[in-house]
Amino acid sequence: LWPLILSLLSTIFNVTVNIVDDFSNADSEIAIHEDAPAREPRPAPTVPASRPAPADDGCFAIEDGAVYFLADRWDGSPILTIPDTVDGQSVTAIGPGCFRDCEELTTIILPDAVTEICSEAFAGCSGLRGLYLPLGTTSIGADAFAGCISLEAICIPAQVDSIAPGCFDDCASLMYIIYEGSFEHWEALYDDFINPFTTAICIEGSYYHGTGR
Repeated sequence: LWPLILSLLSTIFNVTVNIVDDFSNADSEIAIHEDAPAREPRPAPTVPASRPAPADDGCFAIEDGAVYFLADRWDGSPILTIPDTVDGQSVTAIGPGCFRDCEELTTIILPDAVTEICSEAFAGCSGLRGLYLPLGTTSIGADAFAGCISLEAICIPAQVDSIAPGCFDDCASLMYIIYEGSFEHWEALYDDFINPFTTAICIEGSYYHGTGR
C-alpha cells in the first residue's frame, strides 16, 4: 500500500506546484456518471455580501484572519500563492466564497497557518487540478470544492475534524482523496456524496473505493 500512497502524494504535489505544460493543455474528457444517486438540493451557504478593504498591495484582503481574493487586482497567473500574512494579519482561514468561480486558476498554494476552509471557498474553480491542505487544517465548510470539475486529487490532514455536506459535489474528475488519518475516522468524518469512481486512501489504514453515497 505504501508505494501506492507515496506515488499518489508525489502526483498531487506535482499537480499543485509544478504543472507541466503539456499536461495542463492536454485535451481530456471528463467522465459524467448519469447513474449517480439523486440528492436533495441544499440551501446555499451564507457568504458575506461585501468583502473587506483590499490590502495596500497584492490581490488579497483579510478580515479576522480570513483571506479573500480580489480578482480585479489579480495579474492573471494560473498559479497563485497565498501569503502568510496580509496587512499584518496572519492568514488562518480561506474566507467564504474566496475563490468562487475563479476558473482560470490551476494551482493554489495555501499558507501553513490555515486552520479553516470556509463555505464555497473554492466552489466553481473549474481549472483547479489538485490541492494540498495545510497540516493544521481542522474544518472544511459546505460546498468548499463543489463544481471543481477538473480537481483530480486532494490531500486532507488527519487533524480535520469537520467536513460539511456538499464538499465534493460535482467534482467530476476527482480520482483520489488522500486522507492522513485512519479509515474509521474518515468514515465517521464524511458521510456525504462522493463520486462512485473516487478512491479515498487512508494513510493510517486501508483504502476504499467511493460508494456514491
